[in-house]
Amino acid sequence: MARLARVCSISYGGVPAGADHNQRAIDTVCGLIDDAARDKPDIVVLPEVFNYLGSGAKYTEKAERASGPCVTALGKKAKEHHTYVVCPIFERRGSHTYNSAILLDRKGQLVGRYHKMFPTIGEIEQGITPGKRSPVFDTDFGKVGFAICFDLNFRPVGDDLGRQDADLILFCSMYRGGPQCGIWAHDYSCYFVSATPGELSVFVDPLGREFARSWNYCRTVTRTLNLDYAVCHIDHNHLLIPKVRAKYGDAFAFEFESPQADFLILGNHPRKTVADIIREFKLEPRKAYLARATRVRDRTLAKASRRPPRRLA
Repeated sequence: MARLARVCSISYGGVPAGADHNQRAIDTVCGLIDDAARDKPDIVVLPEVFNYLGSGAKYTEKAERASGPCVTALGKKAKEHHTYVVCPIFERRGSHTYNSAILLDRKGQLVGRYHKMFPTIGEIEQGITPGKRSPVFDTDFGKVGFAICFDLNFRPVGDDLGRQDADLILFCSMYRGGPQCGIWAHDYSCYFVSATPGELSVFVDPLGREFARSWNYCRTVTRTLNLDYAVCHIDHNHLLIPKVRAKYGDAFAFEFESPQADFLILGNHPRKTVADIIREFKLEPRKAYLARATRVRDRTLAKASRRPPRRLA
C-alpha cells in the first residue's frame, strides 16, 4: 500500500550581512517556502542554521529561543501551507546554546528538536553544546530523523537513527556531504534528503542511489517518496520473488542493485503493505538477515572456543 510523502529541500545560501539580517533571512526563506508550497510538500527542510548564513556573526550571537522570530515565522508558514517545516537554528535553551533542527507540524506547532551531536571544534569553542541523542519523530507520513553537517562523519548518529528504523533522514548542512549521503541511505536502509546552501542538495533512495539534486537555477526541489518499502539482501530472498510476482503482479515493485546484492521492494497494493508480503512469503529484510548472520557467527565462535585443543601426533 503506497505511503507517499512529498519532500521539499530548499537550497538557501543566506543574505548579505548588515542591518536587519535576521529579518531579511526570515523574509527570504518564507518566500522560498511560498514558492515550494506550489508543489504541495508534506515536509520542507532548510540548511543548517539558515538565519546565521551570511551574517558573519559569532555563533552564539545568532542564537534564539524556540519562541523567537525564526520559529514563529516558519510556524506560520507551516500552518498556512499545511506542511511540516524543519527550522534549523542556533537555539538557546536554559544556559546552553545548541545547533538545532526544530520540527514544526502542519499546524505550526513544535513537534520536537534534534541537537547536533557532533558540532565542529570551532562551534564548541564558540559555546555550542553537543547533543546527546538522535531522536526519531513520528509524523503523519512516516518516521523522520535528523543529522546536521559535521554529524555525517560520526556513525553513532546514524546508528541511533537506524536502530529506531527511521524512514527518512533529513540532513541540514553547510557542506554537501558527498558519498556519505549515499552510504548512510544504504547502510541504514532509508531515504536521505539533504538541504545545503547554494546547490547540490540531494535525494537518495534506500539503496544509496541519488535520484534528484538541486542546482543554482532551481533552489527548491520536491520529490515524492514511497515510504512503504523494504530493503532485502538477495541471498535466499531471490527465490521467493517469482512467487510474490505470480500472486500480486505489479502491485509490488522490485528494484535491484546487483553490485551490492540488494533489492528494494516498493508497495502499491490497494490493501496490503510490504510488511504484509514479507510475513506472507517469509522474506527477510537485510537488517534482520545481517543480524541473523552475526548471531550464527557468534554461536560458531563460542562453540569453537569450548572445543578441547587438538593433540599433536
